[in-house]
This record gives sequence, C-alpha cells and structure tokens, in this order.
Amino acid sequence: MAVKSGSLYRVSIDVSHAGIEQKIPVASGARHGPSLMPGGNPKAWPHLKQIFQSIAAKSEGEPCCDWVGNAGAGHFVKMVHNGIEYGDMQLIAEAYDLLLEGVGLNCDQMAEVRFLQQD
Repeated sequence: MAVKSGSLYRVSIDVSHAGIEQKIPVASGARHGPSLMPGGNPKAWPHLKQIFQSIAAKSEGEPCCDWVGNAGAGHFVKMVHNGIEYGDMQLIAEAYDLLLEGVGLNCDQMAEVRFLQQD
C-alpha cells in the first residue's frame, strides 16, 4: 500500500487503516515500546534509569534504552538514527518504483525477485 508523496495526511491514515484490516502490521514499534536515547546530566541518569528502561522496548530481554551522553546527545543519536532509517526507506521506495515503473512487475512478481549475492 503506497501513499503518493505530498498526499493529504488523511490518505496516510486511510492507508494504515486498510493495512490493519488486512492484518498488515503498521506500528509494531508502538506496540512493543519505544527505543529511548536519553542524554543530559549524568547525575540524573541513576534516578531515571529504572523508569525509562521499564517502558522501553526489549530485545532479547534487555531494554532498548541507555544513557547516551551529555545534553543534546540523545537528540543527536536520534537524528542519526532517523537519517539512516529514512535512507533505508528511500532505497526501498526507489527499488519498488524501478521494479514497478521500470520493469513493469506487479507486487506478486516483485516478491519473487532475488538479488545476487557476491562472495
């Protein structure tokens, strides 16, 4: 389910609802807790650690949360994380567009595409 760039936010909401109706997960991160990247005064971390880590998502039983540095460090880490994530999403969107518009594949055909691996 693709939403054209610049579409009204309502279109995005409608598409996500359609995904939910088809049992396509659209917000699994929200269901399992956030990944937190707190920064700030290191003296505050021992007082906040239990609270933050209790609400954070877990990976292999460990919280996806740890103090990342002084003031501004959490924002910086999140910015870098988002940059990587948005780059990944852009690559997926461009590959999809190339397979759809460039090669003319439908979604079922795209699902069968396998990329070569180099040793």
